[in-house]
Amino acid sequence: MKFIWRGAVALMLLLGLGWWAQTFVWAQADAPRELWVDIQSLGGTCSDDLTREQVSSSQPWCTLGITGDKVQPGDTVYVRAGEYTQAQRCPGCDLESVLQVINSGRSDAWIRYVAAPNEQVHITGASGAEYGVVVRKTAEGDHLPRFITIEGFTISDFALNCVTVRKTSDVILRNLDVSNCRNGALEILESASVTIEQSKIHDNPLGGYTSAIDLWRCGQNNVVRGNQIWNNSDTDSRETEGHGIIMDLCNDGGSLLIENNVIWHNEGWCIAIFSSDNTLIRNNVCWQNGDERVSSGEVSVLGRNHGVYNNILVPRPDQLALHLREKEPDFVGHLDTLRENGNILWSPTHERVVAWSYHTIRNVADYKVQNGYGWGVDTLQVDPLFVDPAAGDFRLQAGSPAIDSADGSSVADVDLLGHQRPADGNGDGAAVADRGAYEYESAPPVDPTPTPGGAIPTPVIPTPVAPTPVGPTPTPVPPVAGCSSGLSQEAELATRYGQFEIVGDSQASGAQALYVPEALGDSSTPDANNRVDFCLTVTETGSYEVVGRTLAPDSGSDSFFIQVDGQPATPQKWSLPVDNSGYNLVTAPLKFLLNPGPHTVTIYHREAGARLDRVELAVASDTPAPVPPANCGADSVQEAETATRFGAFEVVPDAAASGGQAVQAPQSAGSVTLPDPAHRLEFCLIVAEGGVYALNGVVAAPDAASNSLFVQVDGQPSTPQKWSFPVNTDFAAVQAPLTLRLLAGQHTVTIYHRESNTRLDR
Repeated sequence: MKFIWRGAVALMLLLGLGWWAQTFVWAQADAPRELWVDIQSLGGTCSDDLTREQVSSSQPWCTLGITGDKVQPGDTVYVRAGEYTQAQRCPGCDLESVLQVINSGRSDAWIRYVAAPNEQVHITGASGAEYGVVVRKTAEGDHLPRFITIEGFTISDFALNCVTVRKTSDVILRNLDVSNCRNGALEILESASVTIEQSKIHDNPLGGYTSAIDLWRCGQNNVVRGNQIWNNSDTDSRETEGHGIIMDLCNDGGSLLIENNVIWHNEGWCIAIFSSDNTLIRNNVCWQNGDERVSSGEVSVLGRNHGVYNNILVPRPDQLALHLREKEPDFVGHLDTLRENGNILWSPTHERVVAWSYHTIRNVADYKVQNGYGWGVDTLQVDPLFVDPAAGDFRLQAGSPAIDSADGSSVADVDLLGHQRPADGNGDGAAVADRGAYEYESAPPVDPTPTPGGAIPTPVIPTPVAPTPVGPTPTPVPPVAGCSSGLSQEAELATRYGQFEIVGDSQASGAQALYVPEALGDSSTPDANNRVDFCLTVTETGSYEVVGRTLAPDSGSDSFFIQVDGQPATPQKWSLPVDNSGYNLVTAPLKFLLNPGPHTVTIYHREAGARLDRVELAVASDTPAPVPPANCGADSVQEAETATRFGAFEVVPDAAASGGQAVQAPQSAGSVTLPDPAHRLEFCLIVAEGGVYALNGVVAAPDAASNSLFVQVDGQPSTPQKWSFPVNTDFAAVQAPLTLRLLAGQHTVTIYHRESNTRLDR
């Protein structure tokens, strides 16, 4: 076959590679571009009549579907906030989908569809499209999209499949939230080298004889890792599916790595390997799957060359934690090719939790003695001591037998939250990895695990009390290297201090980027000796945010610290999306009202290897600061019962509260993952003089499912900050995760509902 690429012609003979190695004629491509889709015209008036060359952030396309046959290798498509429901219609489209990717990337130039930083993008079937996102060989066979990344979207409410990948390879599905898919959720059909990671797949009534993540007749090198999968059911009358993950009929041509997933309350098995070979199943948590299914459980394996290591499997009463199967009528496995060790198989209701061969069912002690294959030397039958599994918290308590006890021959490199393995969890001076998806630590998880039943609990959060000045506002000097005359500056032109180095990088916009080499290691606190100062010029007063073009090659190289004009006083951690396929535009978690003139953006070293291509100031597209409520306090303290209440918040008597009353959202309000303006409190506080302030709240958190809220001050940050606090039944003062530069005068503190029964005094 013939490739046409940048004018060069190459002949390739492809033998024995399978259908996923087929090649097609690709048109000569232009230079990679950053393209924009903006259904709400947030950055500028959108139009689907624009050519690829005309598209920009201020002149975007309107719909996702228009991009499918226009993108070229190396392009990144940034999708702005909004609901995308329009069924795609283009010359190469053959399904009623919102987005069908037609064109292909290359191994060195992936095509990437990503949600714009910090924006909520919802792909939905509300307007009649039957499919959400489709990456597949077209019906006529003239297009095979490969080297595609789909990242950051909420995808829901489709009559058929929410995500379909079929007869292709080299696809990454990352950070998706997939629900209410009525045929299939993530359907990976006859495909190879597909990665599904950091996603939430939940509450799907699956009627397509399928499961939440379905790999059917798959090829080699597939990966499913770091996902949370819960409350998925099987509505098909055959009642055999509805598993968390299934690898189905891949036979000896497929392979799959399954690691760091947390899977619970699905109708079928947690993980089902059926008539398929070559999997490695490690460091997962499976908890009480097999809802309403007579014969089910946690992990079932039928095939050859499988490894099952360091998982924690907790079945329902009378169900199996682990079943190593030997054969079906049409398929024979070979038990002598299976490997198993380091798992925890536990049930508080029954002992016989493991089966092998011809349905030999035993407790773990008998299984170790009788299996005859050397399995289970370090496998345990003990309570893993999860923090709160009923509330969806599968972290490990102190003293858990899973801490520092994994089989080190096969351990995931990081845990579900990206923390490095191994760590010294028991304090004995030796770093040994933990079993399960979480490496033990005393701090709460970055993102809570969703609660079975559809509600998603929140980690710790407090309440507002009164801002307290924490020091004067510094006035940094612009960098010595001189200021950019505009809002953008290449990293190599910034003023560097310490270990920051310029490195050649063909993917960077100026073929150069900045980074700190691995030899320096990581830093848990910002160090002024290792920093980069960017000087940017603002011409109009307004609200601005910092956007960086960054590359984070792995979870150990994915963050910096950041300040603007020396604020906040303690530099903010700036986390970056892990993606070694190319640079991302990432918005920093800061927003400032800036006057005309030079301003300094300072980047501090945090993790070695993270790369920075350029930094720019972008006009924030948020709403103006809210008008203070009418009942404004006389100073910087306000009782919660005198705040302006909206929605579910109610005043309740509480003798322990300072005024004998407190405010909470009742149990009936449930828990939410996103702030809803319909359910909020507004406090109006007076600041006597300008300066840098901290926000404190006096709160009571009765349990781990009632210990968080969301918070904003004067409408900032534009996405309200999650505010977590330790469980306590008495009221205690807790500082919010915000440091604020405030002018003298009135300011509005807005508290949004997150978890019911979180009680706020003042």
